[in-house]
Amino acid sequence: MDAGSAQRNANRSRVVHALRQRGAMSRSDLAEIGLSRSTVASVVAELLDAGTVVEVADAPRNGRVVTGRPPTLVGLHGGSARPSASRSPTGRCGPRSATSRRSCSCTTP
Repeated sequence: MDAGSAQRNANRSRVVHALRQRGAMSRSDLAEIGLSRSTVASVVAELLDAGTVVEVADAPRNGRVVTGRPPTLVGLHGGSARPSASRSPTGRCGPRSATSRRSCSCTTP
């Protein structure tokens, strides 16, 4: 595994961990875990594509007057425990969503 894919896996893990700990969050809120906004957008896009996370709903306004478009929250899909491209101890990719027909993008031995 090269350094780039190791970093991508670490970033995916950080995002999934934050969603597991805090529940659904906006992409902007996810950037507060120490990743740049562009990295969060990229990681969330990968996780959405893999079926690990889903867009939940617009963030509640809690009675506040807010201008502009409200953020869309992302949350874990059905209690998924790990990113789909993470490796298991057997060297195989983690479970995929039942609706996902895509092949795994990681390399297996």
